[in-house]
Amino acid sequence: MLRGRQLAKRNPASHASGNHSDVELAVQLLQRAIALDPNFADAYAWLGYALHQQFKYAVGGRAVLDAAIANTDKALSLDPTCLVAMLAKTFISSPPATSGRASTGPPDARFERQ
Repeated sequence: MLRGRQLAKRNPASHASGNHSDVELAVQLLQRAIALDPNFADAYAWLGYALHQQFKYAVGGRAVLDAAIANTDKALSLDPTCLVAMLAKTFISSPPATSGRASTGPPDARFERQ
């Protein structure tokens, strides 16, 4: 699980440049950790964060964002005090900033529930 967490936290610039292998490996390792211990809240939280990174850098579509939300929710259902899950939920719920400033336009369609 630690290796998956380290990979999920790597420099976001590497994701933006097209190097998504670290996040993909993190997702695989975190899924393996969950398979070994289905009650491991931190693994679900880090998996939610890693999946959000994939979505954020256009590696996956709406299904990836939904999986990020589901894993973060699972982490919070297992441990309502899980700080990583709370932070991941905040990142997932926040629309992306544009030009370093908060957006004043309409909400990003990616974040609207259908």
